[in-house]
Amino acid sequence: MHINYFAPHFEHLHFQPSDKDVEVFDNIKELSGNLGNNNIADPVHLDLTDPQTWFNPGPEKSFAAIFCINIFQVAPISIADGMMKCAAHLLKDDGFLLIYGPFQIEGQFSTDSNKAFHETLSSVGVPEWGLKDVADLKKAAANYGLELKERINMPSNNFSLIFGKI
Repeated sequence: MHINYFAPHFEHLHFQPSDKDVEVFDNIKELSGNLGNNNIADPVHLDLTDPQTWFNPGPEKSFAAIFCINIFQVAPISIADGMMKCAAHLLKDDGFLLIYGPFQIEGQFSTDSNKAFHETLSSVGVPEWGLKDVADLKKAAANYGLELKERINMPSNNFSLIFGKI
């Protein structure tokens, strides 16, 4: 959904969707076709826990930007290590990784609604679910030569976290 929202606003860019779950590929392709988004490639399998699924980025295939939307509230924080390592592997020197979603800031919830959302996610019995802390993402980023360049407050108590190479 997100990539098909952005694509018509940035027709001069080429989008490469990826997902761990190949079952969503047909939906991505169908939606792209129905909307006439010709700047979206077919999705590719990418598992942040398996570097063998990552692209082999020759200089011409490095990415200017990578965006990750609404992953970390339902993924283990260990995925942050894979995300940062993958981004460091794929991004151009001046490229950036944008991670969007709700997060804790230094162990605190930014709003009561984010705390309630975290409690709801935590109550379903999946230990990895819940709002992660920006500090943990920063720590993972530093391991791969990335740093948080900007934190932008977004609607619905979310954030856009922009990471780039140090």
